[in-house]
Amino acid sequence: MSASWTETANVIKNAGQGLFQLTWRAPLLVFYALLVLGEPVVGFVLAPLAFLAFGITLLFGFVARAPHFPTWAMLGFSVGAVILYWAYLGLMFCVQRMLRA
Repeated sequence: MSASWTETANVIKNAGQGLFQLTWRAPLLVFYALLVLGEPVVGFVLAPLAFLAFGITLLFGFVARAPHFPTWAMLGFSVGAVILYWAYLGLMFCVQRMLRA
């Protein structure tokens, strides 16, 4: 008789673990899907913005030497856009790893 009780307890424990995994992974999967769908838009906006800001910084800040051009602020903006895009990709990678575990 005790064997059947332990089997029943194992079934209930496994069902509880499965329900926990489902309630944890379902919203995570939706969040990951939104990240994946938003990645082309984020990449389409941030990558050209970073290159454009860097090009403008090179042109007006270093080549033409415009007197009141915010060279270092524009360079920081360009680097910040790249770092923001990398952070987005890193978040996608972390969520993907959490879904695989």
